[in-house]
Amino acid sequence: MSKPRDELTAAERRERWERRRLPLLFAALLAFVLLSRLDFGRQWLGSGGAVGFPLLAALIAVGPYRESDLAGVAYAVGAAFLLATLSWVLAHTRLGDAAGVVRWAVLGTPVLGAVLQGLGAARGVRSYSAAWLGMGAGFALYFSAHRGAGKDAFDALLAAALVSLFVGGGPGFLLGLVATALGKRRSG
Repeated sequence: MSKPRDELTAAERRERWERRRLPLLFAALLAFVLLSRLDFGRQWLGSGGAVGFPLLAALIAVGPYRESDLAGVAYAVGAAFLLATLSWVLAHTRLGDAAGVVRWAVLGTPVLGAVLQGLGAARGVRSYSAAWLGMGAGFALYFSAHRGAGKDAFDALLAAALVSLFVGGGPGFLLGLVATALGKRRSG
């Protein structure tokens, strides 16, 4: 008898979140725009976004696997992605000989995301892991190379976010599409 009540409570929580999501998104966007108008806010947003964008991409990529049997694998892929991208964004100039390995790790995590997406498709989990990890990888590589080129870190943040959508997210999406088709064919 407890199980139907728990499911009802979970459904109510999801419904409440759905109602609050859009106003929260608009409030965050308004705060983002207002902070970007202030000089100290631009630096703060640029620096915070350098860490926040890969973190958000990893959370969204592994989120659908939270309640599946692939959760451990998904969290491992997300952790590897975060380790690679954050070390590249925060310290790529100080990596020395390891820079090549870290760059390949950043580029390889969307492939791991595609494998994860294919395995998830075979088990009925719908996700876009490869696209999100591709966007995060594209962001990390572009941001670290261009953060000193503009007026401040906020300029590099906006440019990297736009570039990552197409340069990282596009190929990641296509990779994930192929992996999903293979995963569904294998399970069916």
